[in-house]
Amino acid sequence: MKKIILYELNEISPRLLEYYIRINPKSNLARIVKKNGYFKTHTTDNGELHPWSTWPTVHRGVNNQKHNIRFINQDLNNAKDFPPIWEILEKNNISIGVFGSLQSFPPLNTKKTSFYIPDTFAPSHECHPKYLEAYQQFNLSMTSRNKGLTRGYTLDSIFKFLKLIKNIKLSFFSLRKIIQQVFLEFLFKRYKTRRSLLQPIIGFDIFLRILKNKSPHFATFFTNHVAGMQHKYWGHLFPGETVIGLEDFDIFHFNSIIYSLNIAENQLKKLQEFSEKNNYAILILSSMGQDSIKRKKYIPELYLENLNDLTKNLGLNPKKYILMPAMQPDISIKCADKESLEKLLLNVKFIIDSRGLKLLRKVYDPIGLTLNLSLERSKEVAKSKKLSFKGKVFQLKQFGFSLIERHPGTGYHIPEGIIVVDDEDLNNKIRKKYGNKLDTRDIAPIILEHFKIKTPEYMAYH
Repeated sequence: MKKIILYELNEISPRLLEYYIRINPKSNLARIVKKNGYFKTHTTDNGELHPWSTWPTVHRGVNNQKHNIRFINQDLNNAKDFPPIWEILEKNNISIGVFGSLQSFPPLNTKKTSFYIPDTFAPSHECHPKYLEAYQQFNLSMTSRNKGLTRGYTLDSIFKFLKLIKNIKLSFFSLRKIIQQVFLEFLFKRYKTRRSLLQPIIGFDIFLRILKNKSPHFATFFTNHVAGMQHKYWGHLFPGETVIGLEDFDIFHFNSIIYSLNIAENQLKKLQEFSEKNNYAILILSSMGQDSIKRKKYIPELYLENLNDLTKNLGLNPKKYILMPAMQPDISIKCADKESLEKLLLNVKFIIDSRGLKLLRKVYDPIGLTLNLSLERSKEVAKSKKLSFKGKVFQLKQFGFSLIERHPGTGYHIPEGIIVVDDEDLNNKIRKKYGNKLDTRDIAPIILEHFKIKTPEYMAYH
């Protein structure tokens, strides 16, 4: 029985994959597709699609109407009846390794857990084995500062990077790429927009090394780097479909998406070399995709810099609230108890702009003691840099807010995704049972069947 590597290439649509292999017909991805290893997928998740919901659907074999995982760092106890695939495998004596899969915190630490690095939005840097925490500290620091913006290098980030190099030896390839990126940024400012592409290079370097060392029966590797480039520059890949017309086309931004896919292609090549020697099947998949989107005129965004200032001015006790990692424009706040949660929910309703627009919107009902809020954009706030609370006007800074401007984005989420299976036997079994198109809820049962583990009844939806 072959082992499995799940290469989680976030938000790749059939359209993007087919475009890439058309312009790179000799790529490894093209080779697998030509061997009939390519399936289109779709997700049945409801509401606005987000990767922190669609990936749990892949991992748990049920959609978000059942697992109800809606936002980053929510309490996952409500989903415990639908455990992720790696927990099921581990309980069935199958060795596992998890690297960055979304909604994977906290890490498992068992005899059958070869390695476990939670996702890049984890609330702490806990990992297994412990030496991997140097990487996660660096990883989390980059994510917490980013918010979709390219900022300067801080002393803290440099210190964490030096600690990473000290604790985990990076390959010459990774070090060369890091030096190259810093040098290009120094010469050409626009290369700062590609800085995020260092994270998958460093992460994969560590993943491949520990994979070779531990060789678990099932391993995941998650990367968001192509998705990030698509959100910003999709319009340059397909000019004319968004606000980016032919006259606005920029070859540098076009190449940013292609370069990000080349990184995945290079990583796939290394995985194939490893898998051939170590009896692995590789599954490259996305939980959904992206396509063109036409957005309205961009308005600068509210950004919460200081939770203490916010809670204090709301008349609440700052000690009872913790700001958890989240994706801008969302904020996730963990409350000490139910009373604190209710008080917060009650008071944020009174934060409005001069026209009465509520600036903090509750998108989902609180789950456990964590409240997820979305920061609304307002022309009035962007112009005046002021907000209103219970009839009084305040500067944004008094409530811990500032304004930021990001790339408005020309690509956004769609239900269609892909799975590319680099193993002939597994490919044939999938095609025989499921045909050419898969529901993303099929992925977990496919993996369980491969390891001869009975599929739980709750995964049956056909």
